[in-house]
Amino acid sequence: MSPLPRAIVWTVLTILAAGGSTRALTLDECIGIALEKSPDLQASFERVRMAEAEATRTRSIYYPMVSAMGRYERTDNPPNAFFMNLNQRTASTTGRP
Repeated sequence: MSPLPRAIVWTVLTILAAGGSTRALTLDECIGIALEKSPDLQASFERVRMAEAEATRTRSIYYPMVSAMGRYERTDNPPNAFFMNLNQRTASTTGRP
């Protein structure tokens, strides 16, 4: 049985189990309810969304990546200050950049 007739049967059985309705539903209303409440269709939509997310993730490989890092330190310890200048490649005879 294909998903659409299964969904329609499921919807009709749900309505009958709930005690029925005081008015008859049209075929379009039954199909609309079936499409809205069908677990098979909802699972299919979720699979499509997962595939779209995977495609977006795959395309992101081609985008440039930017990263930045910063650090600020202050010290009055001379050896520590010298090595901080050395790490910045600004060590000089005066000790200033």
